Amino acid sequence: MVRNAPKPIRILSYNVNFLPSLAGRGKADERRAEALAEALAQQAEPFDVLCLQEVFTDAARRILGEALKHLFPHQVRRGCSPKTLRTSRG
Repeated sequence: MVRNAPKPIRILSYNVNFLPSLAGRGKADERRAEALAEALAQQAEPFDVLCLQEVFTDAARRILGEALKHLFPHQVRRGCSPKTLRTSRG
């Protein structure tokens, strides 16, 4: 019996550089999150895992999570506090 070679896991890691809410840009961050979500949705298909760093604003996390859940249904979101870990099984 011949076994197939294991398929590699493809990971996209991206530092999106959304500032913490004290220095955030409000509606500008929301527009940027929407544009980023659209761009990632167009380019994310070959990836198995998407890791976004520095998504400090709740609005940006919500926008990105909702827009990309059809491609990445299993999400882990962590807020600025270590006690705010939330998961989704899709």
